[in-house]
Amino acid sequence: MKKMKIVMATDYPIGGEKIDGGVQAVSSYIVNGLKKIEEVDLSIITFRSNISEPEEAIEDGIRIHVLPRAKRGGNLTFYRSDFKSFMACVNQIKPDLIHAQDASVEGYLASKSGYPSMVTFHGMISEDAKYRATFKDRMRFRLISWIAERYCVKSPNPKILISPYVKRHYGDRLKGKCVHIPNPIKNKFYEVVRQEEPGRILYAGKLIRRKGITDLIQALGTLDKSLEFKLFLAGALNDEAYVNQIKLLIKQLKLEDRVEFLGLINETQILEEFSKASMLVLPSYQETAPMVIQQAMAAKVAVAATRICGVPDQLENGDCGLLFEAGDIEGCRQQIHKLITDQEFRNNLVERAYIKAKNTFYADKVVAETVDFYKSVLGWSP
Repeated sequence: MKKMKIVMATDYPIGGEKIDGGVQAVSSYIVNGLKKIEEVDLSIITFRSNISEPEEAIEDGIRIHVLPRAKRGGNLTFYRSDFKSFMACVNQIKPDLIHAQDASVEGYLASKSGYPSMVTFHGMISEDAKYRATFKDRMRFRLISWIAERYCVKSPNPKILISPYVKRHYGDRLKGKCVHIPNPIKNKFYEVVRQEEPGRILYAGKLIRRKGITDLIQALGTLDKSLEFKLFLAGALNDEAYVNQIKLLIKQLKLEDRVEFLGLINETQILEEFSKASMLVLPSYQETAPMVIQQAMAAKVAVAATRICGVPDQLENGDCGLLFEAGDIEGCRQQIHKLITDQEFRNNLVERAYIKAKNTFYADKVVAETVDFYKSVLGWSP
């Protein structure tokens, strides 16, 4: 059988690494689906900053090429070193198509490679830069946006948009053929056996400023203390200054026995958290189409989130979830209170959300749409 030789260039979790962030989750779920498609011959290219020479691994029958990330000066040299190692690897594989996840460095390298390529747009790097912790980090991300994101946006190569928000954000600057294909949600999330614990509130994601976690803590500080509730924070604690700010606020509001830090957890553990959670709360200031919202919908966990960016495209307020304005502490408190105290409403909410998730985000469906787009781009027929 004739096969499409596809290279996926992405931040990919390897060797049992815990999934850290939406791009890693999407890549993992897409790869898991693509490896079952007989028409696809898949390889992965991913970068790591802790190696000095290229490495290879085979996981579940997929060859993974792990390349060393330039340790210094990547932005200033327009990723010259990364491009050199990327092209050496690509020229060895000779793919029919390179599919890059994110309009960041991987998207830039794929778009400049000379091979047929496409980019899936995830985070808006220019917007994310505003919420980075330090001036140095903000400048680094602005440079990535100016070099890589801008190039991907203007490139005539085809694009996958995970949310209508992507088109709204870039407008007429976005060139090339664009299709809307949402992020996939792994089948296991639809199979979660609910063992809900009353008042168990879950936040899942990196503990960084743009996620608005201090707003959530303040909202809990104004919640009626006679209610049964406890917040579980599941996510990487890399931003030490912000984590310390969260901990100080918890202490000031006397919420030490109401908040627990889980750190970065693996997929089995996050499935367990969804099993027990009464609700997911996501108080972010900037998102595109948060994977964790779709995971919660699939697992029949009620969601309260900010009315920003692509979130209203995922959740219709009062139908599949509850929305509040970013930075609105009282609005956040009200939605949490509603979900804690009105079980019938919560149950109806999650049933509608589950149906939408099954019809829209089911991994097999999303993978099939992705493969169809590959065929369309390549003009491929068996």
